[in-house]
Amino acid sequence: RELANRYIASALCSWHATGGQIQGLLPRLSDQELNVTQSVNNTGNMFEKFSISDIDSAGRGGEYTVQAGFGWTNGAVLWVASTYGDKLVAPQCPDLLASAAATTGGSGGGKNAASSVRAAPVFAGALALFAALVVL
Repeated sequence: RELANRYIASALCSWHATGGQIQGLLPRLSDQELNVTQSVNNTGNMFEKFSISDIDSAGRGGEYTVQAGFGWTNGAVLWVASTYGDKLVAPQCPDLLASAAATTGGSGGGKNAASSVRAAPVFAGALALFAALVVL
């Protein structure tokens, strides 16, 4: 259960942090937030590898550059959602602006800052929609 939740959280948070959105349910992050991940022009990426330390970024290392939209990753997310959908919890994705401010020494947390606490119900709805689509 813990591994399934971590995997889904990494997939969903990295996808959202790179421009992913679900119309009417999960809004796209602001350009200011997407600038932190250099994803202003992206529409959301699911990566081949996920970072063990950063829930909202791709993994690192290996023999080649990390791939976005890798087939087995997308399939694994569908399988995890289908198999463990009733056990998954809404991920608590990091606040990108606060994370950036912490690494650069800025103040962050301004009026445009995303709040993972505020976003939790939205992610729960997105997760439920995603799991429902998998079952269809």
